[in-house]
Amino acid sequence: MNVTLESQTPLMVPVLPLDGHVLLPASATPFRVSDPRHRRLVADLLERPAPERWVAVPPRTTQTLMPAESPRDEVAALGLITVATPLEGGEFIVVVEGRSACRLEWLESPSHPFAVPYSLAHARHLIDRPEPLARARDATTSLIQALFSLYESFGLCASELPQHDTPLDDIGLVYRIGSAVIEDPLARAQLLVERCPARRRELVLSHIVDQMAFAVREGLLGRSAPRA
Repeated sequence: MNVTLESQTPLMVPVLPLDGHVLLPASATPFRVSDPRHRRLVADLLERPAPERWVAVPPRTTQTLMPAESPRDEVAALGLITVATPLEGGEFIVVVEGRSACRLEWLESPSHPFAVPYSLAHARHLIDRPEPLARARDATTSLIQALFSLYESFGLCASELPQHDTPLDDIGLVYRIGSAVIEDPLARAQLLVERCPARRRELVLSHIVDQMAFAVREGLLGRSAPRA
């Protein structure tokens, strides 16, 4: 059962599209900002204190994932710009850390009293329906074990799981694992919009299973016999 609870307090944030990428909560994405509008966006945010450099990052895929309630309403990741390195020509390399999922209620920038060339939106936080804690932890532990099995199959280290500076709950861990194993933008976007925690774990696990099957087929497991 998918149940979405939306916070009633919207946060007004600028919108930063990341072409060809979908930002997940609890993951970090480096991005080169070339568009003049978004360069202005970054420059404006750098004038704020570091904890206030929030942006909304909508999914940028070739397919529509879910019907919007209006033409200017969609799910996005709410992120914080933690690094912004200026380049020659006015461009930036930024790192955006995803923090949560939200629903955007778009504003028309020209009518805003502080008119800016980039888009602004109200971001309403999306909150998952709570699960029984013990069951959620058991399911998340199984997912982590599956990820480590995948890493062992490909000779990777568990430390290569993308790290985060702050402690994360079970939901954050699932997003971190998803960012480690899912590269396809459409699949990432499906993970972002899925609000049922159990179904979200299933989406991540299905990708781990697919990659494990690939390792078996290609003889990449240490216990696999070499092909003739």
